[in-house]
Formats: sequence, structure tokens, C-alpha cells
Amino acid sequence: MEKANPIKAVPEEALFRYQQENFMVRNTDPETSSEAAKFARKAASRGCIKALEALSMGPMTDYDLASATGLQQNSIGKRRSDCANAKLVRDCVDADGLPVKKKAPSGANCIVWEITTAGRSFLRAYHERLAQK
Repeated sequence: MEKANPIKAVPEEALFRYQQENFMVRNTDPETSSEAAKFARKAASRGCIKALEALSMGPMTDYDLASATGLQQNSIGKRRSDCANAKLVRDCVDADGLPVKKKAPSGANCIVWEITTAGRSFLRAYHERLAQK
């Protein structure tokens, strides 16, 4: 019997867990490290929401995400990566199962990303939580 995927079942918890694991502070670190980690978690969360909201409009590269969100490509790319690690977004594939690519301003190929069902569920739950406040 296959185990239930906790990321699909509770995507907001998966993203929070991922962020907790990646913005850790040792108890021997100075207080400023704790403050920086708290700020990084909040900033990452806001960036992830921006990435998910943009991708809910359709597939995009990190450059497209930067244009849609007003964030720098490297910043929104990191947040999109956080979302991908939490299974909230994935790279697009064509009908043959091949990765979809689009040219970057430099001419290099870029991955095209799309929001997953779990990402849509996360975004819906996020907006419902905001509406209740």
C-alpha cells in the first residue's frame, strides 16, 4: 500500500516545514541570527505567495515571474524553487513528456514552470485564511 503524500494532503504545512528546515538558527548563534531567520521566513513566504499567484495565471519562466511580480529574477527564482521543493509548482512538459523551454533575454533556454493542484490548494487556503482575519 502506497503512503499518502503529506505535501499533497497539507501543502501549507509542507511549505512551512521546508522553510523551517532551511532557515534554522543554532542556539549558540547571536540574537541577530534569530531575527534574520524570522525575517527570511516571512520574506520567503511573501515571495512564495507572489510566485504562486503569478503562476496561477499560467506557466512562466523565472524571468516571466520577475516581470509579473516586480521582484528580481534571482529572488523570485529562489522562492519558486522553494515552492517546487514543496511540490507546489513543477516544470512544464509537452504532450511527449519533454520539458518545455523558453528563451531567456540572454538567449539561453529556461525552464517553464506551472502551479500544481497542491499549489492551487495552498493558494486558495491562504486567501481563505486572509479573508477570515
